[in-house]
Amino acid sequence: MGRHALKRVVTVAFYALIRPENHPLEQKINVTEIKWFALNKLPKTIGFDHKFIIANAHKLPMQNLQHHMIFGELLPKKFTLHKLQTLYEVILEERFDKRNFCKKIAQLDILENTGII
Repeated sequence: MGRHALKRVVTVAFYALIRPENHPLEQKINVTEIKWFALNKLPKTIGFDHKFIIANAHKLPMQNLQHHMIFGELLPKKFTLHKLQTLYEVILEERFDKRNFCKKIAQLDILENTGII
């Protein structure tokens, strides 16, 4: 892919669904700046092919949400269907009809009704 002009480079990337405020960053000695970025607010210049890697990593939760209910620590232990729908819409980058979404989630039969509105 021509990642580096002078040598072979191997990159390992991981993704996790987290709340950045729960994970403070530690700046190391040889690093000038470190901070979290929203996917839609990435800096214009990122080293090598890291934008490509980030874009591919973003596709994974999108694909996983279509088959599994994953949301890491993005929702509290108890949450409303509205909050769940909003999370799905943000990750999948599409809008859902409220009735159809609730019906689909109910059919999965994996959530417990807590009475929270």
